This record gives sequence, structure tokens and C-alpha cells, in this order.
Amino acid sequence: MTNTEHLIQEEEIQAFKDKFYNRHGISLHILTEKHTDFKLSLDVLHRCVLKALHKNEPEFQYIKSLKVKLRKREYLVYTQLMAYMAFNEGHRKLTIGKHIGRDHATVIWSIKTIENNFVQRDKLSINAYYNITKEIREYVGNLPENIKEQVDTKSGLSSIWNKTEDSSTIQDRSSV
Repeated sequence: MTNTEHLIQEEEIQAFKDKFYNRHGISLHILTEKHTDFKLSLDVLHRCVLKALHKNEPEFQYIKSLKVKLRKREYLVYTQLMAYMAFNEGHRKLTIGKHIGRDHATVIWSIKTIENNFVQRDKLSINAYYNITKEIREYVGNLPENIKEQVDTKSGLSSIWNKTEDSSTIQDRSSV
């Protein structure tokens, strides 16, 4: 397939996903051949973190993006968890920083802070993490652990048949 065909395919998939979301309120995640390593996008994580923040910390309803710089701990924990979870999903620190309006060093600091909070059993961090993962489960749904397609698979019987053929030739040789 050419690059143009791939682009057309991706545009059609995106149009379908948008139409489905507008009609049913459910986000679809469609995996194509090139998406064998699935990870949540930064946009999906961002939406889920904001939704959890709005549900569990109503005073921050006015915040529409995690790019807002605010020094209240209840808000900071959510932005730090965004960086932590995005990094654990496999996103680069620089990319995460650009997405939430922070620099590389702040993302590193956020990840270390959340790790330390988990070790210290910080209730605010643990509850916020639980709330975000709950939103992710509702937004994305359950994804299977192994999403890779197996191309050109063989029947399980064929491997057994090959073993029996091998053992019969060995027996034939030993009887001679």
C-alpha cells in the first residue's frame, strides 16, 4: 500500500470513529497493521485525567486543560499522575511535557514525586490514581492483553502430526 492509500485509510477510520462517538458517546480504538504495540494516546490520557479531576475535585471544573499552571496540591497530583501514567505507557518525557505545557525536567520531577507518594502511601495520590484508572476503563473499555494478529497460523494438529511422523521414522530406522 502506498503512503497516499494509508493516509486515506487513516482519514476514513478517523471519520468513522468521530461519527460513532457523536452518535453513541463511545470512543472506538481501531488497530491497524502498523499498530501492533498499542498504547493509550496522550489525548486519551489527558481527557481521562481531566474527567477524573472534574468528578473528584469539583472546585477545578473551570480547568479545560492540564496546561493550566496552578500550585494547589489537589490539582498538581493529577498533572503529575498524567506525566507518570503517560511515561509508563511508553511516551517520551519531552513529548509528555509538550502535551501538558511543562518542560522535560518537570516531567521527570513529576514521575519521581508520584513514585515517592506511592511508596509513602499518600492517600491523595492513590485515590487520584484510582479515579483516573476508573475513567480510563470506562472511556477505553477492556483491551485484550495480546492484540497482535497471528498471520499464517497452522492448526495445532499439524505439529502433532509432524511429531508422530518423526517418531515413526526413528522407529523404522531402529528396527533395521
